[in-house]
Amino acid sequence: MKENDKKYYITYDFFISPFKLVDFDVYQIGRIICNDKTIYPDHKHDLWHELTVVTKGEGTIYTNGVPFKIKEGDIYISYKGDIHSIVSDQKNPLEYDFCAFYPKNNILEEYFYKMSLLIANEKNRIFHSSRIANLLSLGIEEMHNINNDFSLIMLNSIFWQLSVYTYRIISDTHNSNLGKIKNAEILCYQIMEYIDSNIENINSLEELGNAFNYSYSYLSRIFKKTTSETLVEYFVHKKLNLAKNLIDKGLSLEEIAERINYSSAFALSKAFKNKFHISPKEYKKRSNAP
Repeated sequence: MKENDKKYYITYDFFISPFKLVDFDVYQIGRIICNDKTIYPDHKHDLWHELTVVTKGEGTIYTNGVPFKIKEGDIYISYKGDIHSIVSDQKNPLEYDFCAFYPKNNILEEYFYKMSLLIANEKNRIFHSSRIANLLSLGIEEMHNINNDFSLIMLNSIFWQLSVYTYRIISDTHNSNLGKIKNAEILCYQIMEYIDSNIENINSLEELGNAFNYSYSYLSRIFKKTTSETLVEYFVHKKLNLAKNLIDKGLSLEEIAERINYSSAFALSKAFKNKFHISPKEYKKRSNAP
């Protein structure tokens, strides 16, 4: 989005170290006033969930390639891992408040994960709540009083309320099915998070046993039953996707093999070709990597 295509204020920028509260990391919070050319391009929610409250106008939110029409009064929820973009309507441009945050409280993050399981692939990510809209507006205002002695306490409370009210609304909408999400699914989610966060440091998947206080054979069996994918398949997939990214950054195969714990550049090349049906050398040429 070009500077002359929008009017906006953001009290904390994306991709800089988050603003830290006791129970939340806040990655972004603010208000955007669009014009008829405003497009906020695709970006991935690596670590955060996001609430978008439409205060005026119309537009379209795209999440993982699926379009959702939004209008004044709508509240839209996006989850960690989503790929997300916003296009303002040309005739009736959008104005919206938004916040991107990560709950550091484990119970609260588990609730967000349960919500994402229920509606991530559904059309209905949109709900309505004047209470949530007012809370977010208060949060934006409080960011401008951040030097006040009580502002951090206020903000932490506001984000707790935003999270709890969101959970209650979605829970009621889906007839309280959130409570039926199985513990096995939560465990598999935690395993995937652990692998994703430690992909360069894991020498053997047997380490998962110590990390989760279960035997590796049990974790492997639960993971396969729940996800229809083996732990090895998931681990290799993540490592080779990382290899792609490192090739794009210009690292040599030897450097990449050492970084992601392959025994040699040859072993990495063989695994890469088996997975993507193209050699790393051919991939590098096609992607115009340095």
